[in-house]
Amino acid sequence: MVNNNWGGTPVESWTTPEALAACNVTTKDSTLYNSMIHPYTVGPMALRGFTWYQGEANVDERRGDEGAARYSCTFPGMIQQWRTAFQQPSAYFGFVQLSTWCGNGELIAEMRTLGQMQALKLPKVGYSTNADHGAGCNIHPPPKQYCATRLANSALALEYGQPIQWQSPTFLSQTVSASPPSVTVQFNNVGAAGLRDDQYPFNYLGGTFSCTQNAGKCAWAELQLSNGTWVNATVTVAAGGAGLTLTAPAQAGVGAGAGAPVASRYGWGAVPMLSVYDKQTGLPVLPWWANQTHQL
Repeated sequence: MVNNNWGGTPVESWTTPEALAACNVTTKDSTLYNSMIHPYTVGPMALRGFTWYQGEANVDERRGDEGAARYSCTFPGMIQQWRTAFQQPSAYFGFVQLSTWCGNGELIAEMRTLGQMQALKLPKVGYSTNADHGAGCNIHPPPKQYCATRLANSALALEYGQPIQWQSPTFLSQTVSASPPSVTVQFNNVGAAGLRDDQYPFNYLGGTFSCTQNAGKCAWAELQLSNGTWVNATVTVAAGGAGLTLTAPAQAGVGAGAGAPVASRYGWGAVPMLSVYDKQTGLPVLPWWANQTHQL
């Protein structure tokens, strides 16, 4: 096993200027690639695959288009460039979906989904989420065993052909209702036993992270009402066990006459509070943000 890492570095430092040019990115900063990746391509060194845990350094609103939208091109581009350089066009590549971090919540949520998950459009790419086992605002969460096991399962399935369901349930579609204001969501990758909604969020356990003291950082299930406001929603497993229903609370301005919700989101922020898991695999439903025409 070769362990190459350098904290606080962007994805652009780990590939070539030629690969970045395909994403309309101009840079001469390929020092880390030249010193820590390229030497192993001479020969090239035999290998079975790669694992990757990075992305926070590309979550920075000051960098404009160097956020999730740009990462959705540069990250898959790096994967393809590495595979080509190692002469292994189908080498396994696994990445960790980012954990908790109290930077800009909207931007890190976009990076998890819009940025990182776009790599799944490439063949033989696996992932594991660490969004449910973070350490509050600590960008380096100590619990790594959960994402490590999940990533290993993706490698066993994709590289070694073992019949393991390694993918978390992910948003597929939603239907809205006005009375009461609610949204019913259907998912990809739900096991035959269905979902359960009784997990107290790991990110909230132990009293190590206070949502009150860190206002706006905890991300629960929410609905956006027709007047544009977001309200916390209760979550229940829908009939049949493969979907979820998010319901707005019965309070002033939310009850009768509030109209159908216009959008839903779940765990969409800095510290996701994930309470829904697949019964069969034990994997969490991944965060999402969706309205009637757009889904992240």
